[in-house]
Parts: sequence; structure tokens; C-alpha cells
Amino acid sequence: MTWNNLNNPKEPKRVSIDGYIRTPEQEKLLNEAFATLFSTENGDKILKYLSSITQDMVAGPNMDTNALWHLEGQRFLVGIIKTRTEKGKKNE
Repeated sequence: MTWNNLNNPKEPKRVSIDGYIRTPEQEKLLNEAFATLFSTENGDKILKYLSSITQDMVAGPNMDTNALWHLEGQRFLVGIIKTRTEKGKKNE
């Protein structure tokens, strides 16, 4: 590293919705890819299916802890897909 490197502006990085650090440009490209894939008729059907087996599922009192944690992980992943798809549609 040199003194000149300190004067060069760096592209800011931020923590993403999935917990990883990416540049805004990388985030935008990912969001656009999700929007392209899940904005189609078939993509919408798949997203509705994934939501129905994860986010719309009710965990009953007999569900053990490991199964509950597994379900929550699935819900989180579907949430990431939905969020990235919406951000991609808004060109964010």
C-alpha cells in the first residue's frame, strides 16, 4: 500500500440482506438476476410454492427444536429470494 492508494476513493461495501459484504454494484447485479428469474410466470409459480411450504406453514406444538430451526432457515432463504426479487424490480 502507498500513500497514493489512500487518496483513491474506494467503492463502499455494505452488509447484504444475506449477511455477506458486497459492493452496491454487486448487490444490484444480484437483485437484477433474481428479478429476471422470479418475475416470469413460472418464476412466480415457484416462489408461491416455496412460500406455501415455508413461510405459510404453521409450526405446531409437537414440532421438535431441530425441525423448527430447519424451517426457520428455509423461511429466511425464501425471504431473501423475495426481497432480492422486489429490489431488482425497483432497480435497486
